[in-house]
Amino acid sequence: MFSDLLGQSLEIFFNFGWFVFLSLIALGFKEFWMVRIVTNYIDSIEWVVLEMKIPRENIKSIKSMEQVFAAIYGIYSFGLRPWEKYVEGKVEMWISFEMVGDQNGVHFYVRLPKQNRNLLENAIFSQYPDAELHEVEDYVNRFPKVLPNDEYDLFGSDFILQRNEAYPIRTYIDFEDLRVKEEEDKIDPVAVMTEALSRLEEGEVMWVQLIVRPADEDEWVSKAKAVIDEEAGRTQKGKKQGVIAGSGEFLGNLAKAPMLPPEWAGVADPEKPTFRFYTPGETEALKAMSRKASKRGFHALYRTVYIDRKPDFNPKHFESFVGAIQLYTAIDMNMLKPATKETLTKGTKVSRFPWRRKKLLLRRKRLLYKAYLNREIPQPHIPSAFRLKLQTSIFNTEELASIYHPPAISVRAPKLRPTQFKKGEPPVDLPIKG
Repeated sequence: MFSDLLGQSLEIFFNFGWFVFLSLIALGFKEFWMVRIVTNYIDSIEWVVLEMKIPRENIKSIKSMEQVFAAIYGIYSFGLRPWEKYVEGKVEMWISFEMVGDQNGVHFYVRLPKQNRNLLENAIFSQYPDAELHEVEDYVNRFPKVLPNDEYDLFGSDFILQRNEAYPIRTYIDFEDLRVKEEEDKIDPVAVMTEALSRLEEGEVMWVQLIVRPADEDEWVSKAKAVIDEEAGRTQKGKKQGVIAGSGEFLGNLAKAPMLPPEWAGVADPEKPTFRFYTPGETEALKAMSRKASKRGFHALYRTVYIDRKPDFNPKHFESFVGAIQLYTAIDMNMLKPATKETLTKGTKVSRFPWRRKKLLLRRKRLLYKAYLNREIPQPHIPSAFRLKLQTSIFNTEELASIYHPPAISVRAPKLRPTQFKKGEPPVDLPIKG
C-alpha cells in the first residue's frame, strides 16, 4: 500500500511538478527583474536642490502656497503604461520640500528631479513674484555619509496620520480669524516651527523634509467618500462577524424568509429613508472631510532629524518641534504622530529586550539618516529588508500648504533667511538704446 502511494505521488510530481517548479522560478525572476529595473531607474534620476528666499515684506497668504502644490500635481503621469513599468522600471516622481535650521538661521529648500525644475519655478513665481530660487549644493553633503559616528549623534522620526486619511488635520483655514483683515495680522501655523529652528546653537542642526508624490484620485477619493458616507449615516459601519455569528444570522434570515426579507448586519436598506440630526461639531467635521476629498491629494511623508555633537547632544529642540506639530491637531479629526514602530529613534520603541536595544537603535538611526539623505519614499517592488519600513499618508494641497510655506510678515523668528531686496519694475522712461 505504501509503495502504491509513493508511486502515485511520484507520478503526480513528474506530471505536474515541473509546472510548479517553473512557476516558482518565473515568480522569483519577475521580482528580481522588477527590483533591478526600478532601482536602476531611480539611480538614473538627476536631482537639483534649490534654495527659496522670500522678501521680508511677504504678505502673501498661505493660499498662495496651496496653489503651488496644486500646480506641481502636474508631475503625475496619470497612469504609467505597462512598457514603462515592466521594461523601463519607471515610477511616479516625487519632490521634497525642506526646512533647515542651524546656528546661521532657517533656510527653505526644494529638492526635485531636474526635468521638473521649470514646472516648480513657474508655480512659485506665479504666486511669489519677488521670490528667489537659486541652485545650491545639497546641504546634507556637509555631514558624513554615515551617522551616528564617533563625533555626532542624532534623533528623529517620520510622522504619519493617526486616523484614517479621510479625516483632515487642522489647516490654515482653521487658524484664520475672519475679523482680521490685514494679512500680516493673521496667525501663521509655521511660526512656532521656525521659532524652534531659529534657536539652534553652534554645532546643532535640524532638518525637516516633506516628501510629496501625487496620488491616484480615483483610488483615495473613493475610499474617503466611503468613510464620509459612514460618518454621515448614509451607510452602516460594517462589523466583521465570526463564523458562529454569521451562521446564526443566516439561519435566522432563512427561518423568516417566507414572510420577511432578509436583514444583514452592516448593510443599509436603500429604500428606507434615514433622518439624523447632527451636532455643530459633526457638521463641521463632515464639511472638513468633504473639503479634503475635493482637492488634489498627495502621498506625503513628513520626516525630521536633529543632529549634534555627542558631548552636547540634547534633543530638547526636537521636543520643541514636536510641540509645534501639535498645532495641527484636531482632536475630533486627525493629528500627526511619530511613526514609533518604524522610525522613531527611541530605545524603548526599538525592542522590548534591553540587551538588544543598543545595537538595534544604532541600526535604526543610521537607516533613518540614510533615508533622509536619499529622500526615501516607499517604492514599488523595493524590499524593506535593508531599509526602514516607510509609510506615507494622504494629504491634500490645503494640508500640505499649512505644513510647509514661506513665512509671512507676521512670523518674527530671529534668524529667518529672506531675500534682502525686493524686486521692482524698471522706470517707464528708461532708455532702451544708448
